[in-house]
Amino acid sequence: MTYLPIPAVIQYKLLSCVFDVALALMAGKIYCEERMRGLTGAPDAVDKSLASKVRLQSWFFAALVWVLPTVMMNSSYWGQCDSMYGFFCLATLYTLRRGSFVMAFVFLGLAFTCKLQTVFIVPIIGVYYLISRRFSMVWVLLSVVVMWVAGIVAFGFWRSLRGPLRVYNDL
Repeated sequence: MTYLPIPAVIQYKLLSCVFDVALALMAGKIYCEERMRGLTGAPDAVDKSLASKVRLQSWFFAALVWVLPTVMMNSSYWGQCDSMYGFFCLATLYTLRRGSFVMAFVFLGLAFTCKLQTVFIVPIIGVYYLISRRFSMVWVLLSVVVMWVAGIVAFGFWRSLRGPLRVYNDL
């Protein structure tokens, strides 16, 4: 990004702001599906008038998440990447709930690539595994592979292959 003729700080903040929108939309999607599931037990079995009302509420919920002062200030003013890892954490939980385990662990790896605080959703995944036993714990290794793949550009500049994991050891 720094090779573009736009100041780097603006680019970083814009990227974080894009993820603010993605985070809000993911939160709205989760709200909509869980609300419909709560009404009938299945998101597809809701009558049309109630479904449109829930969709409208989910758009309002997404807009509310987007305009939260902590969300907006964190990205646009401070230029932090919290919305990036937050989006990937929500996407992990969303795809895990839907049964798309490969995508869930890809998103988990991307979240770890952005920020170590992703570790706080790992117990949720562990409890989900203990309760459901719907996926193999071997899939967790996919998250590590995704972290390494995300570092390919850095490896091209002679960074260590252990670099992505060394960050977490040097704390």
